[in-house]
Parts: sequence; structure tokens; C-alpha cells
Amino acid sequence: NRDRAMKMLKAKLYEREILPHIKLTSDTVDNLPAYKLQFSPTPLVLDDLFDRITETLKDMKSTQSVLGTSTLENDSPIKPSQIIKDPLVEIWIDKKEFFTRRANVSFSLDSSQLPDENNPLSDPVTFVMVLKLSDHGQTLPVEIPDSSTNIEDFLKSLMGDLYSLNPA
Repeated sequence: NRDRAMKMLKAKLYEREILPHIKLTSDTVDNLPAYKLQFSPTPLVLDDLFDRITETLKDMKSTQSVLGTSTLENDSPIKPSQIIKDPLVEIWIDKKEFFTRRANVSFSLDSSQLPDENNPLSDPVTFVMVLKLSDHGQTLPVEIPDSSTNIEDFLKSLMGDLYSLNPA
């Protein structure tokens, strides 16, 4: 059951080894007072977090349907912290309404630790993702473009024949 798996994962993530790495401050976002949560794990915490997620996914009976595979192994001698550098998650929560107003995730990938045959990147790459949310509770008109693709056709184009073997 997906809900049960998510509860298990949340319980593992909220353990006391993770909490000291979450910083809570006051800030503003779009001129509104907000709580700002920052999570910047050390390399050791990052590796532990990945191990917890991997173990949780191994324990899930629905791993096959979630990941499209029946096995999930983490026997690699390379730790996530050797590749993922400067991870940072920031979340702003409105102090009055408690809506999430903004979320940022950033990190760099340095694959220089990977063997050449497994290394898709020649130089480090930095990723930054920003989510801004507003107008909570308002109707949002969404117009579907004429050239859009439905989700099933999109997944088939990404996964080819694998999608038809393991439909969602």
C-alpha cells in the first residue's frame, strides 16, 4: 500500500539524526511573513538518508510497481556524497495560513568518482529547482495545448516496450 510506504519513509526521515540538520528561521516570501526551513545535510547524513530510502523501498511490497523492477540493490562502493555536492532544500511556509509558498532544491553532481564506463558527465553540473505557489484555494484555469500528449503516450515514448510490460 502506497500510503503505508510513505508513512514508513517519513518516519525514517524524521528520526533524530536528521532533525538537527534542519534549520528553522523567520523570513518573508512575496512580502508575506514566513517560516523558512533549510536542510543542508553533511556528507554522512546524505549517505545515511539514501541508505534509509533504499531500505524502505526494499521493504515495500509495492517496490516492483513503483520502480518497475523487483530488485533494488545498493551494493555500489560509491556513496551518494561522493557525487552529490552542496545539497540544499529550502521551504517557506506562510506564518498565517501555513501554506507552502516556495521551495528550492539545489545540488551539484560531480561524477569524477565514477569509473569512466559509468560516467555520463565530463564536468560537474549544478541543478536548481524552484517552486513558487500562490493563489491558494483559487480556481486555476488550465488550457490543454493542441499539441499536447496524454500521460500514457508520453510514458510509452519514454519507456518503449517496457511500459507495455508493466503498466501503472
